[in-house]
Amino acid sequence: MKAAAITLILTGAILILAPIVAAYLNEAHRVRLMERPGITSVNLPTQLSSEYTFGCWFTGTAMIAVSVYLAIRSDRRAPAAASRSDQPSTAITNLK
Repeated sequence: MKAAAITLILTGAILILAPIVAAYLNEAHRVRLMERPGITSVNLPTQLSSEYTFGCWFTGTAMIAVSVYLAIRSDRRAPAAASRSDQPSTAITNLK
């Protein structure tokens, strides 16, 4: 369960950071093009839409929230399972 939680956290973080990194790279590319001599304007595609950015943020946040919930839930169940294993078994082991 912990591996799933870690995977969800990492994937959620990547989804949250994807639009930020894309916007940064778009600006860096625009600046590199404008630094060339003789270029006065650059026509590049616009940045990511606000709906896409919100979708990435919302999905990433939801994935992180689910992973935290699963981690807390598994920690709560672990002590209960350990206390049950300490009790003697009531199963019949010898039927002769």
